Amino acid sequence: NNYNITTVNNNNNNKMKLLKRNISAKDASGFLSLRLETPEDLWHAYNLLQPPTDIVTCTTLRKVIQTSSTGSTTSSKVRMNLALRIQKVDFDPESLSVRLSGQNVKESNHVRMGAHHTLTLEPGRTFSIEKQCWDQIYLDIIEESCNPENGAEICALVMHLGLAHLCLVTDSLTITKAKIETSIPKKRTGSNNNSKAILKFHEAIYRAILLHIDFTKIKVMLLASPGYVKDDFYKYLIETSIRRDDRPIIEHKSKFFLCKSSSGHKHALEDIFANPDIMSQLTETKVATEVKILNQFMR
Repeated sequence: NNYNITTVNNNNNNKMKLLKRNISAKDASGFLSLRLETPEDLWHAYNLLQPPTDIVTCTTLRKVIQTSSTGSTTSSKVRMNLALRIQKVDFDPESLSVRLSGQNVKESNHVRMGAHHTLTLEPGRTFSIEKQCWDQIYLDIIEESCNPENGAEICALVMHLGLAHLCLVTDSLTITKAKIETSIPKKRTGSNNNSKAILKFHEAIYRAILLHIDFTKIKVMLLASPGYVKDDFYKYLIETSIRRDDRPIIEHKSKFFLCKSSSGHKHALEDIFANPDIMSQLTETKVATEVKILNQFMR
């Protein structure tokens, strides 16, 4: 009847990294160097890039043909830094990459000034963006993508008996804070092992919620499951919070919203946000306004 809580530490992973910032206090011109970590970061990069004024610098492999004194040619792939003034930005859902095309603005041994080239941004790539003016809207995108939990307005607990995922949901990604997994034995006459295991399961989830969720920052706490699993847990949650006088839960009880999900797996969240009845309940959150756009973006 052991249960296992896996806490996912997101402090160092799963978020875009801001490597360097050089923006003028006088006119807000300058550049940022960034590292993409996840497919969701592409959404932020896509929103940051503004043709035709932005300049993106990134390393890339280019085929270089050299001609010898005798007239014979050899080709080789050379790693180089390209700086393009962006003319077009496309998102490719198949390869999960952002493709940029534009004109080279920095002459090198291999690429002439003004030559048209392409760059591909994907998770794991480092690049820099230079703007004539970093408006606050762009700085907000950087802040949200580098510190995604600050933008989370929804917490979601998806569960079935023996498995639960506790997640923070921002307008562009889902952050797993804890995974609770335990074996629940079947009900047997004369044995209370089933009820004891469920009690331990509920207690583990309860502790994870208190540990990971700041109720002053979120607007909604979704509890979702097939059948009555969520209802049984909600009853346990309220009774236990009153008995232990856990104020964060008691004072924010109105934020809890129960709904159906297909399972306790993380992907069950997709069903929840595809349900118009649930989304209508979340109209005051940023997620509700962004989820349609994001679904199209990731499709």
